[in-house]
Amino acid sequence: MYKSEITKELYARQAAQAMNNQVNLKVVNKAMPNDFDYAKLEGKRIVVQEHLKLYIEGVRVESAKLIREKTPSMRFFGVPPVDYETFQGNPLFFRDPNYGFQNTLFYGNEFALIIMDIVIYLMWDLILKNTMIALFLSYLTNKLLAKIRVFFGERNIAQKALIDDAFLI
Repeated sequence: MYKSEITKELYARQAAQAMNNQVNLKVVNKAMPNDFDYAKLEGKRIVVQEHLKLYIEGVRVESAKLIREKTPSMRFFGVPPVDYETFQGNPLFFRDPNYGFQNTLFYGNEFALIIMDIVIYLMWDLILKNTMIALFLSYLTNKLLAKIRVFFGERNIAQKALIDDAFLI
């Protein structure tokens, strides 16, 4: 008796799932034109996929030519890396030994962050009435908030890029 109940439940769930899939397919078909050719779309997807595979393989094979050091003028002036003579449609990657990319993390928010640091210092100074301790606690608070921003920023990037945060550098 117990086995028959399980079998009935299983058949009922499979029937509900099949009906749910049909309902979902009807909803998708309502959004698509009546004459939409799924086979043609699949063919275009395969073509794009093959082009992308060839492109990535070309970058992997020619990585010695495509990964370069920045010139001294690029490093000094912060000039974007552009070399039109050798570009020819391939991507160029430049090493960043000084981690210059990290300087872009707060673009546009520097003023607000400075004001926040001042307000944090003033808060500690008003509470403690001691400038040195207020400066030290402001420093600690700033470091704590930076760690929190890094934690949530990495988690946000990992979620948006659909990768595990263990792969972030």
